[in-house]
Amino acid sequence: MLVPALSATLLSVSAVSARPAALVRPSLASATPLARPRTAGGLMAFTVDNPIAVGDKLPDAEVEVVNEVAMRGAGDIGTTASLASVLGNGKAVLLGMPGAFTPTCNDVHLPGFYQKAADFQRAGVSCIALVTTNDRFVNAEWQRSMELCQGVPEGQSPIVMLSDARGDLAESLGLIGYLGRAMGVRSKRFALVVEDGVVVYKAVDEGAETMTSTSADAVYDFVAAPKAGGEALDLLLPLAAGAGGLLLLLLLLSQLF
Repeated sequence: MLVPALSATLLSVSAVSARPAALVRPSLASATPLARPRTAGGLMAFTVDNPIAVGDKLPDAEVEVVNEVAMRGAGDIGTTASLASVLGNGKAVLLGMPGAFTPTCNDVHLPGFYQKAADFQRAGVSCIALVTTNDRFVNAEWQRSMELCQGVPEGQSPIVMLSDARGDLAESLGLIGYLGRAMGVRSKRFALVVEDGVVVYKAVDEGAETMTSTSADAVYDFVAAPKAGGEALDLLLPLAAGAGGLLLLLLLLSQLF
Protein backbone atom coordinates (compact mmCIF):
# COMPACT_ATOMS: atom_id res chain seq x y z
CA MET A 1 0.00 0.00 0.00
CA LEU A 2 2.97 2.35 0.54
CA VAL A 3 4.19 2.18 -3.08
CA PRO A 4 1.15 3.85 -4.71
CA ALA A 5 1.25 6.59 -2.06
CA LEU A 6 4.94 7.17 -2.66
CA SER A 7 4.39 7.27 -6.42
CA ALA A 8 1.63 9.84 -6.00
CA THR A 9 3.92 12.01 -3.87
CA LEU A 10 6.75 11.85 -6.40
CA LEU A 11 4.36 12.78 -9.21
CA SER A 12 3.13 15.76 -7.22
CA VAL A 13 6.67 17.03 -6.55
CA SER A 14 7.59 16.47 -10.16
CA ALA A 15 4.61 18.53 -11.34
CA VAL A 16 5.53 21.45 -9.08
CA SER A 17 9.17 21.46 -10.21
CA ALA A 18 8.08 21.40 -13.86
CA ARG A 19 6.20 24.67 -13.53
CA PRO A 20 7.95 27.53 -15.42
CA ALA A 21 9.87 29.97 -13.27
CA ALA A 22 8.48 33.49 -12.98
CA LEU A 23 9.89 35.86 -15.59
CA VAL A 24 12.18 38.56 -14.28
CA ARG A 25 12.33 41.92 -16.02
CA PRO A 26 15.82 42.78 -17.30
CA SER A 27 15.68 46.07 -15.43
CA LEU A 28 15.62 44.39 -12.04
CA ALA A 29 19.26 43.45 -12.40
CA SER A 30 20.14 47.08 -13.01
CA ALA A 31 17.79 48.36 -10.32
CA THR A 32 19.36 46.21 -7.60
CA PRO A 33 21.83 48.29 -5.60
CA LEU A 34 25.35 46.91 -5.67
CA ALA A 35 26.02 48.14 -2.11
CA ARG A 36 29.38 49.53 -3.22
CA PRO A 37 30.45 52.47 -1.06
CA ARG A 38 31.44 55.78 -2.53
CA THR A 39 35.18 56.03 -2.34
CA ALA A 40 36.76 59.19 -1.03
CA GLY A 41 39.25 60.84 -3.34
CA GLY A 42 38.78 58.31 -6.13
CA LEU A 43 36.27 57.14 -8.70
CA MET A 44 32.71 56.73 -7.54
CA ALA A 45 30.48 53.70 -7.84
CA PHE A 46 26.86 54.73 -8.45
CA THR A 47 23.59 52.79 -8.59
CA VAL A 48 19.96 53.70 -9.29
CA ASP A 49 19.43 53.95 -5.54
CA ASN A 50 22.62 55.96 -5.11
CA PRO A 51 23.02 57.95 -8.36
CA ILE A 52 25.62 60.53 -9.19
CA ALA A 53 25.01 63.88 -7.51
CA VAL A 54 26.30 67.44 -7.47
CA GLY A 55 29.87 67.43 -6.18
CA ASP A 56 30.62 63.93 -7.52
CA LYS A 57 33.26 63.17 -10.13
CA LEU A 58 32.15 61.49 -13.34
CA PRO A 59 33.04 57.79 -13.50
CA ASP A 60 35.84 56.63 -15.76
CA ALA A 61 33.84 55.24 -18.67
CA GLU A 62 34.30 54.64 -22.38
CA VAL A 63 31.72 55.69 -24.94
CA GLU A 64 31.34 55.44 -28.68
CA VAL A 65 31.55 58.80 -30.44
CA VAL A 66 29.39 58.85 -33.54
CA ASN A 67 30.64 60.32 -36.80
CA GLU A 68 27.68 60.35 -39.15
CA VAL A 69 29.66 61.83 -42.07
CA ALA A 70 31.70 58.64 -42.33
CA MET A 71 28.44 56.80 -42.81
CA ARG A 72 28.52 57.85 -46.46
CA GLY A 73 32.05 56.67 -47.04
CA ALA A 74 34.26 53.79 -46.11
CA GLY A 75 35.19 52.97 -42.57
CA ASP A 76 33.53 53.03 -39.19
CA ILE A 77 30.99 55.58 -38.02
CA GLY A 78 32.04 55.39 -34.41
CA THR A 79 35.22 55.59 -32.38
CA THR A 80 35.68 54.57 -28.76
CA ALA A 81 36.91 57.24 -26.36
CA SER A 82 36.89 58.02 -22.67
CA LEU A 83 34.10 60.26 -21.44
CA ALA A 84 36.68 62.60 -19.93
CA SER A 85 38.41 63.10 -23.28
CA VAL A 86 35.08 63.82 -24.98
CA LEU A 87 33.98 66.46 -22.48
CA GLY A 88 37.45 67.95 -22.07
CA ASN A 89 38.49 70.50 -19.47
CA GLY A 90 36.39 73.39 -18.25
CA LYS A 91 32.61 73.53 -18.38
CA ALA A 92 30.63 70.92 -20.36
CA VAL A 93 27.08 69.58 -20.58
CA LEU A 94 26.30 65.86 -20.66
CA LEU A 95 22.76 64.96 -21.70
CA GLY A 96 21.00 61.60 -21.51
CA MET A 97 17.84 60.84 -23.46
CA PRO A 98 15.65 57.70 -23.63
CA GLY A 99 15.92 57.19 -27.36
CA ALA A 100 16.64 58.48 -30.85
CA PHE A 101 13.60 59.57 -32.86
CA THR A 102 11.28 59.19 -29.86
CA PRO A 103 8.73 62.06 -29.82
CA THR A 104 9.90 64.18 -26.88
CA CYS A 105 13.61 63.67 -27.59
CA ASN A 106 13.30 64.30 -31.32
CA ASP A 107 10.67 67.05 -31.41
CA VAL A 108 11.51 69.13 -28.34
CA HIS A 109 14.50 68.14 -26.24
CA LEU A 110 17.38 67.84 -28.73
CA PRO A 111 16.19 70.70 -31.01
CA GLY A 112 16.27 73.02 -28.00
CA PHE A 113 19.98 72.40 -27.52
CA TYR A 114 20.68 72.89 -31.22
CA GLN A 115 18.90 76.25 -31.10
CA LYS A 116 20.74 77.43 -27.96
CA ALA A 117 24.14 75.96 -28.79
CA ALA A 118 25.66 79.37 -29.57
CA ASP A 119 24.29 80.78 -26.30
CA PHE A 120 25.86 77.90 -24.36
CA GLN A 121 29.19 78.57 -26.07
CA ARG A 122 29.06 82.26 -25.13
CA ALA A 123 28.31 81.20 -21.54
CA GLY A 124 31.59 79.27 -21.43
CA VAL A 125 30.38 75.74 -22.28
CA SER A 126 33.03 74.08 -24.43
CA CYS A 127 31.14 70.84 -25.19
CA ILE A 128 27.56 69.58 -25.28
CA ALA A 129 27.41 65.78 -25.53
CA LEU A 130 24.33 63.58 -25.81
CA VAL A 131 24.25 59.89 -24.92
CA THR A 132 21.51 57.34 -25.59
CA THR A 133 21.40 53.56 -25.42
CA ASN A 134 20.84 53.35 -29.17
CA ASP A 135 23.51 51.80 -31.37
CA ARG A 136 25.83 53.98 -33.43
CA PHE A 137 23.96 53.38 -36.70
CA VAL A 138 20.69 54.72 -35.29
CA ASN A 139 22.38 57.70 -33.63
CA ALA A 140 24.31 58.53 -36.80
CA GLU A 141 21.08 58.72 -38.76
CA TRP A 142 19.44 60.75 -35.98
CA GLN A 143 22.27 63.24 -36.07
CA ARG A 144 22.01 63.58 -39.84
CA SER A 145 18.25 64.06 -39.59
CA MET A 146 18.62 66.71 -36.89
CA GLU A 147 21.22 68.61 -38.91
CA LEU A 148 18.81 68.71 -41.85
CA CYS A 149 15.87 69.83 -39.71
CA GLN A 150 17.87 72.53 -37.92
CA GLY A 151 19.61 73.84 -41.03
CA VAL A 152 23.08 72.85 -39.80
CA PRO A 153 25.69 72.00 -42.46
CA GLU A 154 26.49 68.31 -42.67
CA GLY A 155 29.09 67.24 -40.16
CA GLN A 156 28.92 70.53 -38.19
CA SER A 157 26.51 69.49 -35.46
CA PRO A 158 27.06 71.47 -32.23
CA ILE A 159 26.15 68.35 -30.25
CA VAL A 160 28.55 65.43 -29.84
CA MET A 161 26.53 62.23 -30.28
CA LEU A 162 27.49 59.27 -28.08
CA SER A 163 26.25 55.68 -28.20
CA ASP A 164 25.98 53.57 -25.06
CA ALA A 165 24.34 50.53 -26.63
CA ARG A 166 24.81 48.23 -23.60
CA GLY A 167 23.88 50.96 -21.13
CA ASP A 168 27.26 50.80 -19.38
CA LEU A 169 27.61 54.56 -18.98
CA ALA A 170 23.98 55.11 -17.93
CA GLU A 171 24.30 52.34 -15.37
CA SER A 172 27.63 53.62 -14.04
CA LEU A 173 25.95 56.99 -13.43
CA GLY A 174 22.99 55.35 -11.70
CA LEU A 175 20.76 56.99 -14.33
CA ILE A 176 19.29 53.94 -16.04
CA GLY A 177 15.66 52.87 -15.88
CA TYR A 178 12.96 50.57 -17.22
CA LEU A 179 10.55 52.43 -19.51
CA GLY A 180 8.00 49.68 -20.08
CA ARG A 181 7.71 46.77 -22.49
CA ALA A 182 7.77 49.01 -25.54
CA MET A 183 11.16 50.64 -24.78
CA GLY A 184 12.78 48.37 -22.20
CA VAL A 185 15.90 49.43 -20.28
CA ARG A 186 17.05 52.89 -21.34
CA SER A 187 18.99 55.90 -20.16
CA LYS A 188 16.93 58.26 -18.06
CA ARG A 189 16.37 61.78 -19.34
CA PHE A 190 19.04 63.78 -17.53
CA ALA A 191 21.25 66.83 -17.80
CA LEU A 192 24.59 67.21 -16.04
CA VAL A 193 26.74 70.32 -16.08
CA VAL A 194 30.31 69.42 -15.21
CA GLU A 195 33.41 71.49 -14.58
CA ASP A 196 36.68 69.62 -15.01
CA GLY A 197 34.80 66.34 -14.61
CA VAL A 198 32.92 67.30 -11.43
CA VAL A 199 29.12 67.64 -11.46
CA VAL A 200 27.92 71.15 -10.59
CA TYR A 201 24.33 70.78 -11.82
CA LYS A 202 22.07 67.76 -12.12
CA ALA A 203 18.50 67.43 -13.38
CA VAL A 204 16.44 64.31 -14.11
CA ASP A 205 13.00 64.04 -15.73
CA GLU A 206 11.42 60.64 -15.11
CA GLY A 207 9.69 58.68 -17.87
CA ALA A 208 9.89 58.95 -21.64
CA GLU A 209 7.72 62.04 -22.15
CA THR A 210 8.32 64.47 -19.27
CA MET A 211 10.82 67.23 -19.99
CA THR A 212 11.05 70.25 -17.70
CA SER A 213 14.21 70.56 -15.61
CA THR A 214 16.40 69.00 -18.33
CA SER A 215 15.32 71.39 -21.09
CA ALA A 216 17.82 73.59 -22.91
CA ASP A 217 16.30 76.69 -21.31
CA ALA A 218 16.55 75.28 -17.77
CA VAL A 219 20.17 74.17 -18.21
CA TYR A 220 21.12 77.44 -19.88
CA ASP A 221 19.60 79.45 -17.03
CA PHE A 222 22.03 77.68 -14.71
CA VAL A 223 25.19 78.11 -16.79
CA ALA A 224 24.39 81.73 -17.63
CA ALA A 225 23.54 82.77 -14.06
CA PRO A 226 26.19 84.90 -12.32
CA LYS A 227 28.20 83.18 -9.64
CA ALA A 228 26.97 83.60 -6.10
CA GLY A 229 28.32 86.87 -4.78
CA GLY A 230 29.59 87.86 -8.21
CA GLU A 231 27.46 91.02 -8.49
CA ALA A 232 28.33 92.12 -4.98
CA LEU A 233 32.02 91.65 -5.75
CA ASP A 234 31.71 93.79 -8.88
CA LEU A 235 30.31 96.60 -6.75
CA LEU A 236 32.83 96.27 -3.93
CA LEU A 237 35.97 96.32 -6.09
CA PRO A 238 35.57 99.95 -7.27
CA LEU A 239 34.70 101.00 -3.71
CA ALA A 240 37.74 99.20 -2.36
CA ALA A 241 39.92 100.88 -4.98
CA GLY A 242 38.47 104.27 -4.07
CA ALA A 243 39.00 103.69 -0.37
CA GLY A 244 42.57 102.57 -1.01
CA GLY A 245 43.28 105.70 -3.05
CA LEU A 246 41.85 107.90 -0.33
CA LEU A 247 43.93 106.11 2.28
CA LEU A 248 47.09 106.62 0.23
CA LEU A 249 46.29 110.33 -0.17
CA LEU A 250 45.79 110.76 3.59
CA LEU A 251 49.08 108.95 4.21
CA LEU A 252 50.93 111.33 1.86
CA LEU A 253 49.34 114.38 3.43
CA SER A 254 50.35 113.19 6.88
CA GLN A 255 53.98 113.05 5.74
CA LEU A 256 53.86 116.59 4.45
CA PHE A 257 52.38 118.22 7.53
